[in-house]
Amino acid sequence: MSDHAASPIAMPAVRRPQELGSAYLFALLVLLVLTVIGLSLAIITQSEVQIGASERTAVRVFYGSDAAVRVQLAGVFSDDTSPRDMSLHDPTLVGSAAIADEIHASAFYPLYTGPCALCDVNTGNNRYWAINHIVTARTRRTSTVGGTETLYAEKAITSMFAVQPLERSIDAFRTEDDPNEIRF
Repeated sequence: MSDHAASPIAMPAVRRPQELGSAYLFALLVLLVLTVIGLSLAIITQSEVQIGASERTAVRVFYGSDAAVRVQLAGVFSDDTSPRDMSLHDPTLVGSAAIADEIHASAFYPLYTGPCALCDVNTGNNRYWAINHIVTARTRRTSTVGGTETLYAEKAITSMFAVQPLERSIDAFRTEDDPNEIRF
């Protein structure tokens, strides 16, 4: 057996002149690909955060309008169907910006009034009515910085409610001075 075959030391590889620097170029290429992937992920994350903030604002103004409609519905049972203006100030300040939600709910307008045909209470001199009402609520989310107002989002909801049996009252049959309050 020869001494050369039993030796654990391997012979150094012979480098060819055309292969010099290829590992460096391969490392630069991998680094370039990883940089592009990293920048792409950063841009995607930033746009997802902006989409999430916009969706949160849209949901907030939707629920503001929905709450105003429900406040007006509760007013039917307390005989207060007048228009309402509400303002909610957000306690979180972004820099020096004051953020607020301005909510306007129109009056409860009667669309249809008729006798409550299926009501058992309509016996004798008792007359109860079926009245369909409509209400529109609008919410605007704004930011005010140094007297300049910026609109973030606006949402309007129009709802119709059939309330029966309802005692006939003057407020239940009143008409509104400004029919432009209702929007479909």
